[in-house]
Amino acid sequence: MSLAARLEHPTKNRIHHELAGNGYEYFNTMRLPERLSLRVKMSLAIDERSIDVRQTRPIPWSWAITPLDLSDHHCPQSPQILGSFAIINACVSAIAPLLGHRKVVNYLSCGALGKAHSQSWKYLWILQVILQLGANALCALMVINSPGYITYKMPAVWDLMLFYTTRPRIAWMVLGALKGVGRSRSDPTAGYWESVGRSSFISEIVLECIGTYYMGRTAHWAHLKRYYILHHLDGYVHRKSILQMIIGALVYLVNLVGNIFILWSSAKAEIDGDRKAGLKALVHFLAEIFALAWATSVSFVSSWVFMAGYVQLAGPK
Repeated sequence: MSLAARLEHPTKNRIHHELAGNGYEYFNTMRLPERLSLRVKMSLAIDERSIDVRQTRPIPWSWAITPLDLSDHHCPQSPQILGSFAIINACVSAIAPLLGHRKVVNYLSCGALGKAHSQSWKYLWILQVILQLGANALCALMVINSPGYITYKMPAVWDLMLFYTTRPRIAWMVLGALKGVGRSRSDPTAGYWESVGRSSFISEIVLECIGTYYMGRTAHWAHLKRYYILHHLDGYVHRKSILQMIIGALVYLVNLVGNIFILWSSAKAEIDGDRKAGLKALVHFLAEIFALAWATSVSFVSSWVFMAGYVQLAGPK
């Protein structure tokens, strides 16, 4: 084995072992630049057995957004990052009901959309997904092209775009709650937010399915690390943040199955024209409200818990 190949192993014990005996005689015959390079590698080498994993900040993926000069760069604190998510959600939730109102949509589209009994929700969810992914990609480009960061640690655009789909969203919950406003007994499908509420729910399910790329990676990584075993994380410095991230990911994945079932049931009732009357209609309505309230709240909370745990783990040291 050549000396260069031996130096691929970065521990002091292994380097000293490889240089024992005749190795040190060869070291004396090396040129000065090679000696200096070897000494630097030996000084930077760390015995893996001396690393206490309980003191580390474990992350399921290798990329990181790291400034070149930590002393001259002040990263925002975790509450500031999570607070920005809350502000963005509040702004979007306030604007969405206004722009999603059937009469406003009808006016802005010059009568092409926003009609009563419109079935455009069956395909407009595709536009919502495209716009969301496009906005994520634009944000990812802005982050990756920002100066002052270590480039080789930066994620790819698609990596960051997919990661952003795991962020909590609340606007679709507001639109879903308003879906029945404007209905009448004679016309139960003419709500002011009926179409946008349905398309928003479908687009949210699709975005959650895309978000399973990172949620699934997190849950699988935690399983391999045995982090889901009771008391396995006892003694870890960042135990709370790790638990938040891995439990949020697991609940997210389980709840997604329920959301898909609710979507399927709602679509089946719509296709079959399953419109009940009297007491059956009331029971069906209450069951639908309960299911949607459960699905939306769990989706939002699990995404928020996951993101809170990740931000705290990846935050300033």
